[in-house]
Amino acid sequence: MTGTVLSKGADTEGERPMAKMLEFLRRLRLKRSPAAPAEPETAFDRRLRKMGNAHQASRARAGLFRTQPERMEA
Repeated sequence: MTGTVLSKGADTEGERPMAKMLEFLRRLRLKRSPAAPAEPETAFDRRLRKMGNAHQASRARAGLFRTQPERMEA
Protein backbone atom coordinates (compact mmCIF):
# COMPACT_ATOMS: atom_id res chain seq x y z
CA MET A 1 0.00 0.00 0.00
CA THR A 2 1.30 3.45 -0.86
CA GLY A 3 1.53 6.40 1.49
CA THR A 4 -1.18 8.38 -0.32
CA VAL A 5 -4.63 8.81 1.10
CA LEU A 6 -7.47 8.48 -1.38
CA SER A 7 -10.90 9.96 -0.87
CA LYS A 8 -13.94 7.70 -0.91
CA GLY A 9 -14.51 6.42 -4.43
CA ALA A 10 -11.22 7.82 -5.74
CA ASP A 11 -9.97 4.41 -6.76
CA THR A 12 -12.34 4.18 -9.73
CA GLU A 13 -10.73 3.75 -13.12
CA GLY A 14 -11.50 7.28 -14.36
CA GLU A 15 -10.25 9.31 -11.40
CA ARG A 16 -6.77 7.90 -10.76
CA PRO A 17 -5.38 8.43 -14.27
CA MET A 18 -6.81 11.95 -14.22
CA ALA A 19 -5.12 12.70 -10.89
CA LYS A 20 -1.84 11.30 -12.21
CA MET A 21 -2.12 13.42 -15.35
CA LEU A 22 -2.87 16.57 -13.35
CA GLU A 23 0.11 15.90 -11.09
CA PHE A 24 2.31 15.32 -14.15
CA LEU A 25 1.16 18.59 -15.73
CA ARG A 26 1.75 20.48 -12.47
CA ARG A 27 5.31 19.14 -12.24
CA LEU A 28 5.96 19.93 -15.90
CA ARG A 29 4.73 23.50 -15.44
CA LEU A 30 6.99 23.97 -12.42
CA LYS A 31 10.02 22.71 -14.35
CA ARG A 32 9.38 24.83 -17.43
CA SER A 33 8.49 28.15 -15.84
CA PRO A 34 11.31 30.06 -14.16
CA ALA A 35 10.80 30.89 -10.54
CA ALA A 36 9.30 34.32 -10.16
CA PRO A 37 11.40 36.79 -8.18
CA ALA A 38 10.06 37.64 -4.74
CA GLU A 39 9.90 41.34 -5.63
CA PRO A 40 10.03 42.93 -9.07
CA GLU A 41 13.26 44.74 -9.88
CA THR A 42 12.93 48.51 -9.72
CA ALA A 43 14.96 51.28 -11.31
CA PHE A 44 16.43 51.89 -7.84
CA ASP A 45 17.68 48.30 -7.70
CA ARG A 46 19.29 48.61 -11.14
CA ARG A 47 21.08 51.85 -10.17
CA LEU A 48 22.24 50.31 -6.92
CA ARG A 49 23.69 47.35 -8.81
CA LYS A 50 25.48 49.73 -11.20
CA MET A 51 27.07 51.46 -8.20
CA GLY A 52 28.56 48.17 -7.07
CA ASN A 53 25.83 47.27 -4.58
CA ALA A 54 26.68 50.01 -2.11
CA HIS A 55 25.00 48.88 1.09
CA GLN A 56 25.09 52.12 3.05
CA ALA A 57 24.02 55.57 1.95
CA SER A 58 22.79 58.62 3.77
CA ARG A 59 19.05 59.18 3.85
CA ALA A 60 19.31 62.34 1.75
CA ARG A 61 21.53 60.67 -0.82
CA ALA A 62 19.18 57.70 -1.00
CA GLY A 63 16.27 60.09 -1.63
CA LEU A 64 18.13 61.77 -4.48
CA PHE A 65 19.24 58.43 -5.81
CA ARG A 66 15.67 57.15 -5.97
CA THR A 67 14.36 60.23 -7.77
CA GLN A 68 16.97 60.52 -10.52
CA PRO A 69 15.48 59.89 -13.95
CA GLU A 70 16.84 56.82 -15.64
CA ARG A 71 19.01 57.47 -18.68
CA MET A 72 17.57 56.38 -22.01
CA GLU A 73 19.70 53.96 -23.97
CA ALA A 74 20.06 54.31 -27.74
